[in-house]
Amino acid sequence: MPHPLRLDHPDGVYHVYTRGNDRQTIHGDRSEFERFERALGTAATRHGWAVEAYAVMPNHLHIVVRPKGALSVGMHQLLATYGTWWNKHRVRRGHVYEGRFKSRVVNDPRYHAHVVPYVVANPAKDGFVTGAVDWPWSSYRATVGIVPAPPWLDVAAAIAACGGHERFESVVRHLGNPGSSNEGRPYLDDVLDDTASSIVRAHRVYGYTLREIAAALGVSEATAWRRSTR
Repeated sequence: MPHPLRLDHPDGVYHVYTRGNDRQTIHGDRSEFERFERALGTAATRHGWAVEAYAVMPNHLHIVVRPKGALSVGMHQLLATYGTWWNKHRVRRGHVYEGRFKSRVVNDPRYHAHVVPYVVANPAKDGFVTGAVDWPWSSYRATVGIVPAPPWLDVAAAIAACGGHERFESVVRHLGNPGSSNEGRPYLDDVLDDTASSIVRAHRVYGYTLREIAAALGVSEATAWRRSTR
């Protein structure tokens, strides 16, 4: 069955995420993390991306990006470039990533204010480090001015989305706590994977409204409802 076509939104912001095939480690040493960051910079520059946040972890990654043109073209180049190099580096063959990358349109200011700090807090939230500042393979250090920001990283947009530096850092600290909660429930980003069962779980088990789920998925409430029943 063919994949459904992706709908590109001109000047839209996307939350993009993908992981290694069968959850395998695809960034295991410094050379691999650095290689992916270089590939990200090349794709962003070539395709006119404004990257607002990113985090590269051992078996998955997140990017918040405002592309210029079709998102899929740049993402295909990024993942194909790194995947080809990684297979050669590891002397192996086969799929590197688990299916197509996933993306959500960030079309709600509340979701925008959440997803930027959520992405850079991921390494701490997942227990790789104590705090976001300790993980060198994300945009956090550049966003807070510890290291120079590359020209393709839109620090101003990231901070503006969060309502200022202080709020950005406060939310990152909160989200980076493995024991943090969202009114006693997991965050939507940790529940949703665009399947019917995840939508039902977010709604019935964790109490998220259909409006909140639709905003996180970047679709209408009617579409979110249809997806939950397929």
